[in-house]
Amino acid sequence: MRSLLNYFDENNIDVSKISFNRFENEPHEDLQADVLVAIGNLITSLATMKANHEAGNPPSPEE
Repeated sequence: MRSLLNYFDENNIDVSKISFNRFENEPHEDLQADVLVAIGNLITSLATMKANHEAGNPPSPEE
């Protein structure tokens, strides 16, 4: 994950808007398992953003 964040930093891509607000507002029976899923989803999203940027597309649909 650090390498993905470094990539965005080196390319002046702002990822500071990433939020866990929805996660914080949801109930969790197994918090540790849910956190691991959320981190996995975050890594997948960041990898997709990087691939989009490398292909010459905006890193995410919102941009």
